[in-house]
Amino acid sequence: MGIKDLIASIRFSLRYDAEQLAKKNQKKYGDSVPDCCRMNRLQHPLFSYPSRILPFTNPPSACRIGSGPAVARRQRAVQHTVLRRKFEIMLANYHTHTWRCHHAFGTEREYIEAAIAGGLKILGFSDHTPQFYPEGFVDHDKMLPEELPEYCDTILALKREYASDIEIHLGLEVEYYPAFWDKLLDYVQGFPIEYFLLGQHHLGNEIDDVSSFAPCHDPQDLVRYVDQCIEGLSTGAFTYFAHPDLFHFVGDGSFYEAQMRRLCVFAKEHDIPLEINFNGLADHRNYPDPRFWKIAGEVGNAAVFGSDAHGKEKVFNAATVRAAEKLAQQSHVRVLETVPLIRPSRKKDNRLSK
Repeated sequence: MGIKDLIASIRFSLRYDAEQLAKKNQKKYGDSVPDCCRMNRLQHPLFSYPSRILPFTNPPSACRIGSGPAVARRQRAVQHTVLRRKFEIMLANYHTHTWRCHHAFGTEREYIEAAIAGGLKILGFSDHTPQFYPEGFVDHDKMLPEELPEYCDTILALKREYASDIEIHLGLEVEYYPAFWDKLLDYVQGFPIEYFLLGQHHLGNEIDDVSSFAPCHDPQDLVRYVDQCIEGLSTGAFTYFAHPDLFHFVGDGSFYEAQMRRLCVFAKEHDIPLEINFNGLADHRNYPDPRFWKIAGEVGNAAVFGSDAHGKEKVFNAATVRAAEKLAQQSHVRVLETVPLIRPSRKKDNRLSK
């Protein structure tokens, strides 16, 4: 059998499976199945046919979000959320860095070309946000405030140039630092930032405080991490929570489980996706932590894959996708292909109840 015949056979088999699943789901659930959960309209050079029917057991909770002004933007956009089906393919990645953070390499164009070559349809840039630290303090792992205009201009120019090839979005990965939060929000209102990802790399306001990367035995530091993350997510400014299991707690396992369950329950109640981080997977770091994802599966959290790319080769890697899919399957975590973007705002009615 030649390669063309093999591809044709695979396409036929997938199409047949999709049709059978559609009939089975329609018979079982009838019109109660949300339209947004019936199909993943993903086209790929290998498996290119109009739609894939998604196997599921119940309408996903991502379609049953809360009510009220605090979640209104998620409610308007959630119909566009798409669930994953495992084919070692990635439709979207919202976690991509640039050289401005001083620990990523390559050009934005190279990242975009790598995304297109990997079959991605959506690429979001979310470099490490500038922060307004006191005079004399500089974090060399993020861009400076004066670099934000050029960052925006560069991404928007490439967004226009590649409009027919890939959908590009402009965001930032942001720590929630209470002392600097209002000033940061005021500053970004003048720029076309589409979304924030919460990435809590330090406790407190970073300066002379605990790093989330450092091994930690102190239970109170874990409590502080969870409290600070919940407070940050409560602002309603974040599209999703990047590497939520980043905090490297090496103390009592039962205490870890109790605190992380508290965090997962809050994210679940407010329909905030949690990221399975490819950077940690590829580099064999302490995250993604199987203990955390077991809890997330039990709570029923929605997950999203994030490359956390600091180099063009990290934008898409099939082996890492396989590893992430295996973790999600073992943890019984529902993974989303796409997420609705939440534009950061200071409006009080965007805050989420704790």
